[in-house]
Amino acid sequence: KGLTSFGYRIHDCLKDRGVAEHKVQDRVFLNRLRQIWMENEQSRRGTWHPIHFEMHRRLQQFDIDENLAYQAASSCISSDVDFDSSYNGQMIAIKRLKAKDDCVPLKVGTTGRVYTPICNMKKLVRYHLRAEGEKVSGFDIKASQPTFFGLLLKFMHNPEDSFLSEPEVIERAKDYGVEIPAIPVGFCSNHEVQNYIALIEGSDIYDFLVDEYRKVNYYSMSRSDMKTSLLRDVFAKKGGYKSEVEDVFRGCFPTVYHCVKQINKGNYTNLIRLLQFIESEVVIHRVFSSLMELSESPFAVLHDSIYAKRSDAKLVIDCFDSVSSDIGLGIRIDQESFEYKDALRDMSPEMLKS
Repeated sequence: KGLTSFGYRIHDCLKDRGVAEHKVQDRVFLNRLRQIWMENEQSRRGTWHPIHFEMHRRLQQFDIDENLAYQAASSCISSDVDFDSSYNGQMIAIKRLKAKDDCVPLKVGTTGRVYTPICNMKKLVRYHLRAEGEKVSGFDIKASQPTFFGLLLKFMHNPEDSFLSEPEVIERAKDYGVEIPAIPVGFCSNHEVQNYIALIEGSDIYDFLVDEYRKVNYYSMSRSDMKTSLLRDVFAKKGGYKSEVEDVFRGCFPTVYHCVKQINKGNYTNLIRLLQFIESEVVIHRVFSSLMELSESPFAVLHDSIYAKRSDAKLVIDCFDSVSSDIGLGIRIDQESFEYKDALRDMSPEMLKS
């Protein structure tokens, strides 16, 4: 009494430390709790743009095979993490998606990113998503963060020729407190930027950096590890620790690397926030917006991905292609595996053992 609850769950391992759990059955209390929840929800929605209301409406059309999703959740959690906590997290995501009565939550983040229960689901759990009784598939942008960085580089070289200069984009950036930097002309080598963009459009930058890493260090690393390290040690490096991946990236793109350091000057999260904003502009305000105009089908956004019925695959891919032409950079799309056995194949050996 007299304290504020922030809604955090108490983990089972902490309940022997003087924490008591009580099942609330009082109807007056429950009604008041729901009333407060609705008031908070209305407050959140006061910051939404029109497209977010449409995203929320279409999200209600998604469902999931609950029993199979629970089985998948129990089989896809690695043994090296807290199983109970991770499994409970999957259960909460499943239950939230199953909830109807306009209660499936949608939250707009501080960079324009949208968060829904689908965002918290493991890939093997998402396999059991359904929309209008049909199986669902995800369509995501390959090497998305390096791709969005390529769009930022194009803007900084020629702002007038970039969609990031459009008035509505600038207005949304102000709403989210995101500042699109104006790096001085000539700060980045034009030839180097063109090479970077050609690499993004024509191949896989992570594979390229893995090959360069092997040449320098005489041993290799996985694509997955390279992806993690590029984001952590280059795009959002906190501190002055030594990183071989950072050295490789700097060797391949020296002026682009200095551009990253200039953007992150004073705050190592500046570039990541920018990339998330560009992601929301591309995926939500362009791809999802186009889909919304073309079809009444259910569509959902998971950061750099669109989830849709499998029968709508061509429509989604065509929309990505159209947006690629509009923004002046080729976006490569990866369609999430249609087969459950392929999803299993993507899991690590440790996860399969557990």
